[in-house]
Amino acid sequence: MTDEKNTNKERNFKQQFKELMQNTVIAPNDDYKTKMQPIKELIKENTPASLFRFRAVNEFSLDAFRKDDIYHSEPKNFNDPHDCLVYFDKPLLDKIRELYLKPQNVETLLKQFSNLGQISGVSKEYLLDIQKVVKNLSITGEDWDNILKLALNNLPDIDKEITKSAENIEENMYNHYKTYPKIACFSENIESTLMWSHYADSHKGFALEYDFTKEQKCLVCTNPCEDFVYISLYPVIYTNTRYNATDLAASLQLNQYLRNFGIPIHTIPDELAYTKTNIYKGEDWKYEKEWRTFLIYDRKTERKAIKIKPKAVYLGVNISEIYQDILVGYAKAYGIETYKMKVDIYSDEFKLIYESV
Repeated sequence: MTDEKNTNKERNFKQQFKELMQNTVIAPNDDYKTKMQPIKELIKENTPASLFRFRAVNEFSLDAFRKDDIYHSEPKNFNDPHDCLVYFDKPLLDKIRELYLKPQNVETLLKQFSNLGQISGVSKEYLLDIQKVVKNLSITGEDWDNILKLALNNLPDIDKEITKSAENIEENMYNHYKTYPKIACFSENIESTLMWSHYADSHKGFALEYDFTKEQKCLVCTNPCEDFVYISLYPVIYTNTRYNATDLAASLQLNQYLRNFGIPIHTIPDELAYTKTNIYKGEDWKYEKEWRTFLIYDRKTERKAIKIKPKAVYLGVNISEIYQDILVGYAKAYGIETYKMKVDIYSDEFKLIYESV
């Protein structure tokens, strides 16, 4: 009965989290911390006391274990080609771009930015932010005349430039989400045969248990500095459709369009978009029960690891005696509990169990 309650609680949390992420939009003028508070509180209340990181045994993983390092990787190196791969509605993006470039729309767009309000893909909040930027520029009537004259006289050249920049934006967004985020992956389930098979060298590797329920602060020092680094933790959202970043791409296109006319705009419609696209994953992977940590760091340092001591180490069913001795030795030296996974031969279920070493 307890297992059933836990399963229902987990299911309710995951559904609630998914809906909250989908419905939360952090517009340019919103207070990021305030809008994020419900999400952070929901995650904190439901973070498992134990999350597991599966590892193959090699020089790199043994060294990381010895040093308490958790290395974070770029999504381009993941085993799922769809991981962190954003979706764009290409026909809609083309339609919006064509709308920008119609001569009869240029004046309206540049002066009011209102004729895009009913076009899916460009949010009202984003358009209002553009209006605010333009207002703060204090553009005079004469300035507008010059901008409009320049726009209409150079529309063919601008058309080519916008089309080219739009293609670059789409390509850069694909590349960005595949290379910029630094992610480490964990599972809720240490007894998953598939996780051991896929991520621990067919049960010849090991797994580390971590506790992320404690507040994560800067992992380098207590004061802001160039070397700051900390992590944020999110459960993965399993879905049948990739994250739709059409509105983000459309807004970046519009940013570029306006900069061609001397209007410096550098905002996006949803600050949470960068997080959302990194936690959507196909339904096929649901068995992983995955959580992810994201490495937040000063871009100058290009850090890829954080230091957190694991609670315990679990040895795979088929781990070699040599590697078992090495891992047990490390664990004893650093005061870490050690367990060995075993096939439960007295159960009619396909399950693993573990025993203390």
